[in-house]
Amino acid sequence: MAIATRSLMALPAEQMVLQPGDAPPLTRRGSQFPYAGRVFPGNRIAQWFYYAAVPDYSTTPTVAIYWYAAGDGSQTVTWKVAVAAMGHGDTDRLADKAFGADVTASAQSIGGDQWLRMQTVSVSGLAINDWVVLRLTRDLTDTSAAGTDAVCLGLALNFTGA
Repeated sequence: MAIATRSLMALPAEQMVLQPGDAPPLTRRGSQFPYAGRVFPGNRIAQWFYYAAVPDYSTTPTVAIYWYAAGDGSQTVTWKVAVAAMGHGDTDRLADKAFGADVTASAQSIGGDQWLRMQTVSVSGLAINDWVVLRLTRDLTDTSAAGTDAVCLGLALNFTGA
């Protein structure tokens, strides 16, 4: 059997009711196409959740974060991802499952006004056939773009199949 690299788009939790601290939605109609994302301010805590299933893998999965911000190239944005994974037969109740520790991606330059950016971070604690919840937050200790909103367009869970 051939080994293939796979990428699954993690689905945002669009049907969830916003709680204090959740990243608000943003929808824009560009001159050529529409796009949507979640707004992560640089001056207050915000989080959002994405879901994916992991059918199989033989390498450490990575999460790719697709985002943009308004600003100049000297500013940076840093993201954090935490994972909660559950599989068939786990004895934890869904409502009681805790997230693992945040994994911080390295700071990345905004590049230019509304340029598409992508950062990756390796994640662990997954097993084959797990249902995975990814919690995305912005690292507020990176203050170079504190007054700038960063907008996450989506996440992809990347891995090599077994």
